[in-house]
Amino acid sequence: EGTSLQQVWRQLEGVVDEGLAASIGVSNFRVQDLQQLLDFARIKPVLNQVEFHPYLQQPELHEYCRQHDIVVAGYSGLVPLTWKVGGPVDEVVGRLAAARR
Repeated sequence: EGTSLQQVWRQLEGVVDEGLAASIGVSNFRVQDLQQLLDFARIKPVLNQVEFHPYLQQPELHEYCRQHDIVVAGYSGLVPLTWKVGGPVDEVVGRLAAARR
């Protein structure tokens, strides 16, 4: 048996209550994870840090966060450019690279 999300979140809320943190954020939460959290959270997360780039845009997650005033912070914005081909930015990146040669 592990520690539940609710147990962990209550501890984090205590950190805010004690003035040791100004806010709480999460990382890699999907819509269903956020829904579960918001069902019991007294203090909602202010930020959800997720992988975000042209190949992984997650519009439903972004809209859900917008509706609930949760800021989305993206990471790995350029990583897929080095290992994926055939995506929405290949043409632009190719043109820019060619112009710099």
